[in-house]
Amino acid sequence: MTNQQLHNNFQRFWKIEHYAIKRDQPELDSRNECEQHFLSTIKRDSEGRFVVTFPYKDEVNELWDSLKMAEKRLFAMEHGYFDGSARTSSGLSLNEVHRVGPVVQNDLFSITMRFHQYPIVLSVDIAQMYRQIKVTENQQDLQRILWRKDASELIQHFRLTTVTYGTALAPFLATRNLRKIGGDNKQGYPSASQVVMRDFYVDDLLTGANTVEGARQLKTELIQLLSAAGINFRKWAIITHTYSKN
Repeated sequence: MTNQQLHNNFQRFWKIEHYAIKRDQPELDSRNECEQHFLSTIKRDSEGRFVVTFPYKDEVNELWDSLKMAEKRLFAMEHGYFDGSARTSSGLSLNEVHRVGPVVQNDLFSITMRFHQYPIVLSVDIAQMYRQIKVTENQQDLQRILWRKDASELIQHFRLTTVTYGTALAPFLATRNLRKIGGDNKQGYPSASQVVMRDFYVDDLLTGANTVEGARQLKTELIQLLSAAGINFRKWAIITHTYSKN
């Protein structure tokens, strides 16, 4: 490789890094059906938790029986679980009648490139992210499971009342909720709200500050901001070259 080629490669690298660091959160498409549905139906309960409504396709009315299939799986495995891709007697699965929303977070490359610019970095993840978001009551019957402690007990029927891992729309609903939390709190939490909208990759946060005190303040604001929506963190880390505290 010649010196000129090496120089050109470094120039391209710094352009990419500059773009990643300066990049803001993705624009929300107001014409997208899932986005429109989210904004028109999202609400919060008395505890501050978000309550969402799934945007189903018209084919949701063609979901037929799934009880016999669920019973066979329970007898074979003897524990409860949820499979959004399991087909009902009509041949359709729950995931096939979900509308799948767009990506509303930055890509991991942009987030990690920006993460590396800070002298003090913070990392943390949300505890059980999907379970912190409730599903509107009239759609909970579409998230039924069978369960019993062991083969000697009667089978029990349960409804999953929160957004469930494995459903096609779960990533959009969870990440869009984070965007809404950030967007709704720009005035009260200007720094933390920007971090929430820009530096999360699904449920993992990679961000930073210029001072230890700034990192501690940001941590406090993030906890206050998300706890108001019933969302809790776990595995906090604040790290510098000379300072480390969990």
